[in-house]
Amino acid sequence: MAMVPFKLSKERIQQILAYILLGAAALLSLAYPFKLALGIDLFISSVFTLLTLRVFGWKPALAQFLIVHAAGVNAFHEPLLMAALSLIELAAAALWLSRRPDGILIPTIAVWLAIGIPAILLGYRLSEEEIGPLLMLHLTIRVINKSFNALVADICYKSLPFLRNRNESRIRLSGMLLELTIFSIIGSAFLFVLNTGKIAEQNMTASIQQEADAAAATIRDSYSHWTEEERQAIQLRSLLQLGYLSEIIRTSTSIATEQAALFNEQGMIIRSFHFNEDTQPVDWLTEGGWNRVSDSLYRWERFDSLYDLPGSYLRNTFFIYELKLSGLIIYVHLSSEKYIQEAVLYYVSQSFNVLYMALTIGLFSLFLHRFILLSIRRLVNITTDLPQRMKSGRQIDWFPSNIEEIHLLIQNISLVTQQLKQMLGESKEQANLDMLTGLANRRHFNEFIVEAVERAVADESCAALMFIDLDRFKPVNDKYGHAAGDELLRQVAGRLSAMSGQGTFAARLGGDEFVLVIMDTNPHATDMLAFKVREALETPFEIDGHQLHIGGSIGIAMIPSDGEDADTVVKHADMAMYAAKQQRDGAYRFYADLKGQSVFSKPELLAELKMALDNKELMLHYQPIVDLAAGRIVKVEALARWQHREHGWISPLEFIPAAEKGGLMGRLGEHVLIEACNQIMAWRDLHDQPISITINLSKSQLAKYEAAACIERVLEETGISPNFIEVEVTEEVFAEDYEPLLQALNRLKRMGIRIWLDDFGTGYSSLHMLHLLPIDGLKLDRAFVHRLSEEPARLATVRTIVALARNQGLAIIGEGVEQPEEEAILLESGCTLQQGYYHGQPMTAMQITEKLRTAGR
Repeated sequence: MAMVPFKLSKERIQQILAYILLGAAALLSLAYPFKLALGIDLFISSVFTLLTLRVFGWKPALAQFLIVHAAGVNAFHEPLLMAALSLIELAAAALWLSRRPDGILIPTIAVWLAIGIPAILLGYRLSEEEIGPLLMLHLTIRVINKSFNALVADICYKSLPFLRNRNESRIRLSGMLLELTIFSIIGSAFLFVLNTGKIAEQNMTASIQQEADAAAATIRDSYSHWTEEERQAIQLRSLLQLGYLSEIIRTSTSIATEQAALFNEQGMIIRSFHFNEDTQPVDWLTEGGWNRVSDSLYRWERFDSLYDLPGSYLRNTFFIYELKLSGLIIYVHLSSEKYIQEAVLYYVSQSFNVLYMALTIGLFSLFLHRFILLSIRRLVNITTDLPQRMKSGRQIDWFPSNIEEIHLLIQNISLVTQQLKQMLGESKEQANLDMLTGLANRRHFNEFIVEAVERAVADESCAALMFIDLDRFKPVNDKYGHAAGDELLRQVAGRLSAMSGQGTFAARLGGDEFVLVIMDTNPHATDMLAFKVREALETPFEIDGHQLHIGGSIGIAMIPSDGEDADTVVKHADMAMYAAKQQRDGAYRFYADLKGQSVFSKPELLAELKMALDNKELMLHYQPIVDLAAGRIVKVEALARWQHREHGWISPLEFIPAAEKGGLMGRLGEHVLIEACNQIMAWRDLHDQPISITINLSKSQLAKYEAAACIERVLEETGISPNFIEVEVTEEVFAEDYEPLLQALNRLKRMGIRIWLDDFGTGYSSLHMLHLLPIDGLKLDRAFVHRLSEEPARLATVRTIVALARNQGLAIIGEGVEQPEEEAILLESGCTLQQGYYHGQPMTAMQITEKLRTAGR
């Protein structure tokens, strides 16, 4: 079996290379620190280790640390104590980042103040070493060094785009300025250490050189007065002459002279001298490192040890002066303690410069934060969600600033905001107005009724919705023309506005439909207003010299007694208006009066419906379904309508439930199907591409009345192709015992009839059912489409359903489209088939024919 080649992505390779480079940089900086004065070393290896921690996490950082510091301990004699403290620093930084991923400066300083310094001081106590000013200087610089490294790691991680995580938030200006301020303070401390330390060490070396040269001159002068015999005695190791020479060396300089060694010309030691109580051997002759300072002066340093402590420079470093006499070489061990102490004091005295600089930078940072950053942050808070504030009309509290640039910026933003509010108000006014009458339009009404119902429910107050449908308006249009009809609508709007006092909202929904929303009212006051509206509409209108008599049918729903949400209230007011129109022209009805009532009793309604079916009184209205991709009407939905010979229009909400209960759904469905097929033939004769018609099938039609067999028979009798008949079934059909229904639908499917699942998303269907049903498409329920532009949650649901339909290979129709925004959002979501009042109300076959002819079909 062939092995699959191992491949790494380009991004993974880059990560591995970055990890290796950071580790190599950490190792090199540990091996070659910056050498400062007085044995002070600056290490930047933790910069790269902390960067590894921030970029790759704690596990890769720990592995890198162990490798680097294992090499440091073994190859470069890194003290074990310092390696252990660095490990604690890394652990603290990792723990801090797991809780607050905003930086590692604070845990670094905390570790070295709380653990690092006490651990080093404890080491001095245990080793009985002296704790002096040089140690304090070393510890101070160590804390500054580690803080500087952590700060550099933070700034590099946040500022360099190739190191930052793409998912992390943007850099905050205030945080960046704070870090740069601290960086400046610590950086200035570093500059101070570099500059002052170098000067102090140069001064110390020059002083020692000067003292050593003076001592050498004294020794040479004394030695020049010796006789040849005395010099020979030195070669012969005469104790007397060696004693004289020892005293000359001891008294020749003011520097504390601890030891000296006398060699002959052949390099053999003649004698070592001890000038204090210390009688330790002169092991410095063979151990340590001799670093030449000048022709005659060396600085001796002990080799590093794993157990060295910071600040052990005094113990591990001193100076050696080389003096050559005739036949002799003298090496004098000079103590540097006095000069080192002076250098430390010089450091401390100069630290006031650093303190002054730090205070200056700190005050400048405070100024930036107080007068600039706080102003910018306040401006950000004010301008956050500014469009929503402007839309809601909330007051925006601008603030003054003493900084001219920020003051001008605030003025400019304030001016632009005012202009935008004015433009938004004008645009909103135009978008919410009916251009013909000047009243609010349907869009504005849809927004207002939601707010009105919510307010009435919340305040436990009473409001009313009044639906007004003009009577005898169509004859005016037909007889006198559209101009007269438009003028009539304007006069109606004027009369309604005149009666709309404070707290009353008037709107034209379209055509000859108007609404009034009355706030803070009661049924009696609403009844009186409805009477006045009816009287106003029955008063003749004068149009072009003609006295026109119309009137209006009014339906009233009280809030919240007739509904606690906008959709319910609108539906009930509409039902009351239909009941008023059925009663007689110029009537008004309250929805409360319709509860449990009907124009007919149940037996009368059933008998009248049978008679209507016998006399073919039921007709079909058709609502267009448009394909925005094709730019035309592609199908219509057939809706049964009943105009009673005496009582006028009977609502489908009334006669369809009666047909279901009275066993007339089979006859009603067959009547609808025959009428639809006849209309298809009529359109086929008029147009080259007749549109298809969708009809609704109920559960009882599918289960009891063999709708599939009926459709097959009617299609054969009329000769209509199954391609032009489509059926819609609602989700409630599949609530229970759906196996017989599936058989009926499968039969329709085999006939070539397209099947739609209506009101999808509000009933009983599930993803499992979608796999079982022989459907061709979904009709998205109007509940998802309503106020689609204002509620992001609905938009997300719609997009999910559209994507689901596509994945299942199903078409989708968006129902209830009433606004251009809803059309645009559905289209952008991929729903090109749409249905709703925005594209056309249910209309007669003649009106559909005229609409098709106008559209150029």
